[in-house]
Amino acid sequence: MDIMDKDNPAIQAIFASMDSISCKLDELFKDYQPVLNNERYISEKQLGKMLNVCERTLLDYRTQGILSYVKSEKKIMYRESDVQKMLERMYVKAWKD
Repeated sequence: MDIMDKDNPAIQAIFASMDSISCKLDELFKDYQPVLNNERYISEKQLGKMLNVCERTLLDYRTQGILSYVKSEKKIMYRESDVQKMLERMYVKAWKD
């Protein structure tokens, strides 16, 4: 039985496949947000980017009671469902067709 080293074409092909799979997995999970109790949580930075508002605007929403949030020691998170409710309350329907 021959010993295969890193220069063996079969070994190089395996490592190339592993690199390819790793890149595909990184791409797949780059925007992954874990679910907790069937609810997704969004960071302040992510929400600001999604709504195209600054962190100060999000602070105003919190202090005015417009948007619910979860606060740990240094991190503020928003439930996706709370953001959806806020947007539905703020929605202004067009009155012209």
